[in-house]
Amino acid sequence: MSHVCQHDTTTSYVDDPALAACCQRDESVRKHAEKVKELLLSFDRTTARVQQRREIVTPPVNDICHVKETVLSAAEDDYDSEEFDEGLEDIYAARRTELQIKHQEMLQCAAQGYGIVAQVDLCTFLNNISRDDQVLAVITDTTSPLNRAIQEQLSSTAQKYLGTQFSLSVAASVENVTSRLFNTSVGVPCVAAFRDRKLVNQTSLKINSDVNVAVYWEAHVLQWLQMCHILNIDRSVSNIQKQQLEQSTDQDTKIESGYDCGVEKCRLRYSYEHEHVAPSDSTKQEISAWRN
Repeated sequence: MSHVCQHDTTTSYVDDPALAACCQRDESVRKHAEKVKELLLSFDRTTARVQQRREIVTPPVNDICHVKETVLSAAEDDYDSEEFDEGLEDIYAARRTELQIKHQEMLQCAAQGYGIVAQVDLCTFLNNISRDDQVLAVITDTTSPLNRAIQEQLSSTAQKYLGTQFSLSVAASVENVTSRLFNTSVGVPCVAAFRDRKLVNQTSLKINSDVNVAVYWEAHVLQWLQMCHILNIDRSVSNIQKQQLEQSTDQDTKIESGYDCGVEKCRLRYSYEHEHVAPSDSTKQEISAWRN
């Protein structure tokens, strides 16, 4: 009866009140059962507990993505910082090596009188002039601000032009300077240029308290020294060093070409390459028999 009522509506049994009431009762029971089933399926304690445990153990997807992005960004920052630190270490190491080499070169140049300003006596300097390019500055004293400024400019120029020797002399009197230098019209302070033990030219420094010494030195003194062709940035081999180098080369050539093995027209040059083997007695007899 209930099976039939599930497929037919109550309108088919209007003429049969008993059958219509039975179908209505079955329909209400079926709807109630569906509601109970839906209610039971809507809340499952096991599924709810599993879901709750999953939410406690595993964070939400958004939180996971945020944590991953944070970790990746931190790792990238650490990687970039490590690369940056390694690059800086390489740069610092190269710079330290460069400074050490430059410091050694400066020490070698200073030991030979280059890159520094030597305090010399005027008479001693003029009597012992070397063949190298030299610049001599003569002042009357070292206490005045102008003369101290001249010393500073001379020192900076010496550090820049390592191929020229720079010297500073304090003259006791103007007459001493004019008597030792060729041009007696030059006053003190003055600058003189020397090459190959000869005076190239000399000029007086027209400096007073109203003149900026650095500007004057850059505009007049350096330009004058360049016109004298006396400023050398790099050091060149001096004539004495050239002679010593030529002598050592000649000695090496003599040692190499001085060996004589005693064999005529022998092209072997070095003694360790020579091994002239004489013919045996039997070979000599065969040769003499062949000739006869």
